[in-house]
Amino acid sequence: MKYIFVVFVMLLSGCSDNAVVNVYDKTFAQKKVECMRLLVFPPDSTITNALQPLYPFDEQCSTVLEVSKKEGITCNSNQNYEKKALEGFPTSYLKLQISKNKRLLYSYYIDLKESVTQEDVKEAFKRVKSDLILE
Repeated sequence: MKYIFVVFVMLLSGCSDNAVVNVYDKTFAQKKVECMRLLVFPPDSTITNALQPLYPFDEQCSTVLEVSKKEGITCNSNQNYEKKALEGFPTSYLKLQISKNKRLLYSYYIDLKESVTQEDVKEAFKRVKSDLILE
């Protein structure tokens, strides 16, 4: 029982290695996405350069793919001391969210142990393409 509680607390404390995907509107995932506008915030050329060749983004589209990252993260939770010591710990994250008319439809989030690379961005978008019907 004690083991189950520890695992539960670790899951709630965040800083995980695996991508978390949420589809907030199931009908969105079942329809073809006609177009998307790319919004990278804060602006980042690594992310933009990785995504531009992968999809024909349209600045006039009302469906928005918003991409963000954060680096230099430290997690000070005492529940994660074993993971820090044995596996290393995530120091950055990458987040992709798709919304339309300010309504969140889909999100992808992953913790990373290194800085975000173009390969991380490409892998994330590959997952988006496998979850949704693009083009």
